[in-house]
Amino acid sequence: MHVGKSSAWTVGCLNDGRQFVHRGMSLSRPLILIAMILGLLLCATLSKPVVAQAEPATEPAILFLPSVSTDNPADEAEPIAQTDETVLPAGVVWQADMETADLSQWGTNNGSATDIDSGLCYRPANGVGTEQAHSGSYSMKMTIDSRQEAGCRQFRKAEPASGYPLYYSAWFYIPQKTQVGTFWNIMQFKSKLNGESGLFWKLDVRNDKSGNMGVMLVWKGPIAGPQAGDGIAVRKYEQAEALLPVGKWFKLEIYLKQSEGFDGQITVWRDGVLLYDVQNVRTKFPGGIQNWSINNYGKGLLPNPATLYVDDVTISTVHTGP
Repeated sequence: MHVGKSSAWTVGCLNDGRQFVHRGMSLSRPLILIAMILGLLLCATLSKPVVAQAEPATEPAILFLPSVSTDNPADEAEPIAQTDETVLPAGVVWQADMETADLSQWGTNNGSATDIDSGLCYRPANGVGTEQAHSGSYSMKMTIDSRQEAGCRQFRKAEPASGYPLYYSAWFYIPQKTQVGTFWNIMQFKSKLNGESGLFWKLDVRNDKSGNMGVMLVWKGPIAGPQAGDGIAVRKYEQAEALLPVGKWFKLEIYLKQSEGFDGQITVWRDGVLLYDVQNVRTKFPGGIQNWSINNYGKGLLPNPATLYVDDVTISTVHTGP
């Protein structure tokens, strides 16, 4: 309660703003009227509600990408907004285990589909099957008729487009020993600039002299590279330790430090075993963005058609190992 005085008359204000007048001694009517008017003004002023200042809007969650390397210093951490509300393991920024019984975890890229297929590519309903699974009940199943060039391609573009150095991994299952006629591309990094898309790096399945399957790292850049002083030409990286099993799940993981110049890096592991580590390379067009996809893309595979299963796909800031 607020109180103001006029001579011996007491003019008061209740907490709800109403006025009261207590008579102490006799005053003339004009003075009483003046006192009441002053009291009304006093009550109106003191009874105004206090307006609380609004709290600032909640900022979007920020995921800090720490430096990542393969025994080599990498770029410093910078913030990137994480919009996926799924609780992910430490260091993982995106994952797809296909346990939604479809390919919805792959999302969309600016409203476009992430599955970009060509030729005779066959997928089951919702893109997944239950014949094989690394974990859970489902895996992505892609089958091609490779008598002519054909490809099932599953893209994830949001994280590569950020430009950050990241690790890309997936589990693969090849159900039967396959002879590769022309090529068999199972993972790739492309770049896009002003509507032009170019393939820069890929992992191909190839056969050794004994017919065993292995994984080969290939530079396919449409510009000079991959290293300074190189011209425009395909370059293949092979080694004996890169063999792949048949009828058994295996994991491929790639570390990519992006570069439009010649200070990038690409490193490949199979089941935690280091296969390739190529440094001082370019990975994209100058001014372009990076894209990444997992594929069953090839030509001249026997037996035909050829099926590939993929499960537990992740993009992370740390090496996830075998």
